[in-house]
Amino acid sequence: MEQQLPQALLRGIRPNQWVSNLVVYAPLLFSQNLFDPGMLVRVSVGFVLLCGLSGAVFLTNDIIDREQDRRHPRRRQRPIAAGQLSIRQAGAAAGVLVVVSLAVSLLWQPAFGLVAAGYLALMVAYPLALRSIPIVDVLTVAAGLLLRGVAGAVLIDVTISPWLYLSVAGLGLILVLGRIQYEMRLAEVLGTLETQKYTLEAVARMNQLAIALTLIVYCLYTFLAPGLSFGYYMMLTIPFVIYGIFRYRYLSYQRPRKQSPEQLMLLDVPLLIDVGLWAVTTVIVLYWLE
Repeated sequence: MEQQLPQALLRGIRPNQWVSNLVVYAPLLFSQNLFDPGMLVRVSVGFVLLCGLSGAVFLTNDIIDREQDRRHPRRRQRPIAAGQLSIRQAGAAAGVLVVVSLAVSLLWQPAFGLVAAGYLALMVAYPLALRSIPIVDVLTVAAGLLLRGVAGAVLIDVTISPWLYLSVAGLGLILVLGRIQYEMRLAEVLGTLETQKYTLEAVARMNQLAIALTLIVYCLYTFLAPGLSFGYYMMLTIPFVIYGIFRYRYLSYQRPRKQSPEQLMLLDVPLLIDVGLWAVTTVIVLYWLE
């Protein structure tokens, strides 16, 4: 057990899901400061601190959900649910991550520390109370992604277009609704689907609306955001955004299997290529054409 503790802790903090913390780099990219060494280091430190808080949140969630996880075909393999990590060990690790990450954040850059503390409070309130409230649960997860974008802007003291913030929030809605739909379809296959909170049709309709709103808002950003030229070159990135969203929806509609949609998209070559092309196109437009 002791020999497996480091591996169990590593699995418990779920580094494969820290990819959402990359949103903290968005303000650096879109403020045209990506190649500023000082700002890049500052945001990278913020990324590490947010990953520490994310790890603490995952451990806390797994402690709270351990009984439900044991009855789930995929989540029962999580370290706490599988008995590979005790509640005491997980709680201690989460406490250390919170204290260290928040202390460093507040002492290093108080404004960033306050945003990080708000993100932590929101994510802890999610499994305790907010998750049981329809619509509020979805908005909470999207707000968590948005706060990480705000944290990135605070770190380098820049103002970001509201259209871009709305795009990040819309992306959060799409991701969480895709996850809910996947979980419901998996439960349907296993014969354990409960519809007291959501129905598959309701989630699908909300997802369609979130996709439409996100695409509209991102398109508005590409030609209305302050600081962009009248050449509207940022519109060149729109096809990549459309493909990326549609590809994610395609993956989440596949027959439920061991990987969640978030895990599938990290392994999906077409989606990874699309994200890479979007990033390269964005850099070219913002740093050489604008």
